[in-house]
Amino acid sequence: MRIALVGWDLDEPLASALSNWGVEVFAFTRWYEGSAHRERRGGLVIVRSPHEIGGGLEREYESFRDSVLRADADLWLGGSGLDVAHAIDAGARAAVGGLVARYRHSVSVVSATQRDWNADADGTKPIDAIGRQNPRIDLWVVDDPFVAERVLEINGSIGARIACVPTPNSHQDQAHKMMSYTKPGAGPIATFTLFGECAIDTRGLARSLATAREWCEGLTACVLGRSSAARRLRVDLARQSLLTRSNSNGIEPTAEEGSARLAAAAIVGVGGSGAATDAVVWKSRLRGIPVVRIDEPRRDGDVLDTLLDAIAADGRGLRSVKAGKLLAQAAVDPAGRARSLISEYLNVISGGRTDGSQAIAPRPEPIERGGPFLYVGGTRLCVRVADSRRGTASWRVRGEDMRGALRRLGADAARARLALRLFDITDIDFDGTNAHSFFDIELEFDEREREIVWNAPGRSITACLGLRTPRTFHPLAFAGPTHFPREEPANHPPSFTIKVPPRRRGG
Repeated sequence: MRIALVGWDLDEPLASALSNWGVEVFAFTRWYEGSAHRERRGGLVIVRSPHEIGGGLEREYESFRDSVLRADADLWLGGSGLDVAHAIDAGARAAVGGLVARYRHSVSVVSATQRDWNADADGTKPIDAIGRQNPRIDLWVVDDPFVAERVLEINGSIGARIACVPTPNSHQDQAHKMMSYTKPGAGPIATFTLFGECAIDTRGLARSLATAREWCEGLTACVLGRSSAARRLRVDLARQSLLTRSNSNGIEPTAEEGSARLAAAAIVGVGGSGAATDAVVWKSRLRGIPVVRIDEPRRDGDVLDTLLDAIAADGRGLRSVKAGKLLAQAAVDPAGRARSLISEYLNVISGGRTDGSQAIAPRPEPIERGGPFLYVGGTRLCVRVADSRRGTASWRVRGEDMRGALRRLGADAARARLALRLFDITDIDFDGTNAHSFFDIELEFDEREREIVWNAPGRSITACLGLRTPRTFHPLAFAGPTHFPREEPANHPPSFTIKVPPRRRGG
């Protein structure tokens, strides 16, 4: 897998961690005086591209895009198979847009943060503008639940997958945005997040919370989310006078205000599925806040016991909180973030599903040369003989077969390379396991043929095209036995003449 990681401000620890997974990472960023234009560190290549300064940020972003495309022309990533182009910040989106326009087979990835939530001067949301300005986005990467929810709202029109990948700033509290209910002496707050549709007994949850308030003086609740379940829960909690004052009007907070409400919670209940829910879990765990599921089928008493255990923070609850925080911190480290990104890249490449269980809109497979999945017929392999030692192998791989093979390889798919395995079966009855020897020829994903040179004349071979990893070889297509001619003429046995006497007349 080859990844173009583009950043106006490059996250070098993340780029290095990605390269440790056996993938090739080309990290494009701005050039500054005194730095090298190109630097290689194992599987990581850092390319610093100079751009014109002045004329406003948008003009600088466009100049950076042109510089990245020129650098890419020198490297010719697409000629070797560019699989992923990822814009990790706003300044890199124009450059990634240029890369995916050049290499249509690559996966387009855009990261979005809280900064993308703020309104523009014309009143539009930048997140909406990103979806309109980029012709194709295959994967959104977010670390904030409210940004994820906003992207989910426009996901129907952009047809992209949404993933939550925690970042080091995911746990930073928004202290300057704390609501009035955080004043000293206020009771504990149970914050419930219901992003997306989910099956939940809102009345039962309200009754459980009312009973819990008898044990926890001053307990109140806050509900975040635009789903119908969130609206029903607000109504049921309001009837019990359990909603916080700032939540009773039903107005959704901004991304920063929502993060502040999560930071002020004594317990967080999550419902629904998708990137927004995942982001809530990570942000809460990083802050050491107990997290419980509220959308699973339970009896009222089970919900009550879970809420009381989490709020009271008994020994078991404290151990769970500590384990959750350590797990979240490991995911925030560069190695954990790289693992999450590799997994999401592979999900999109292999045709995974969106967080809303909606299949990704299929892209038409290009017919021209340049993509790893460009053949719409059946997968096949053919070996042709040129002379006694040389031949040519040619192949075509159907996109569906390639994606299925990558899915079956699982985590090893990140290290998979296309390879041609040749077996020497001269003068034997080959049964698939008794070849004299075999060897592999590593191929590029955009190759369609390769010359074969054998070390001896007159051999009989068979070939297999597949994906090779450090641990396994996954076949895609086979070619039947191919016999190379000998260099010398075949020996002819001596001729014998048999004389037969003529038949006697009358005998």
